[in-house]
Amino acid sequence: MFGLWKDTIFVKQGYEVVTRTEYRRYIGDFVLHCHILDHEDQGMMQNVRIGVGDGSGGIAQAHGSH
Repeated sequence: MFGLWKDTIFVKQGYEVVTRTEYRRYIGDFVLHCHILDHEDQGMMQNVRIGVGDGSGGIAQAHGSH
């Protein structure tokens, strides 16, 4: 199913999935997590930060930040 936008992906055991995302109007943090509660409880979660690039591979800081 190439080229489809989805928010839930079923992955069979032993398979690997590559996902690509695009955020046009969101800057901030959120948690990416598995919808199978046993997996989520075992740590299948990831913090994600969306930011504006600084031109050097990092995330630009807001004005006045240290």
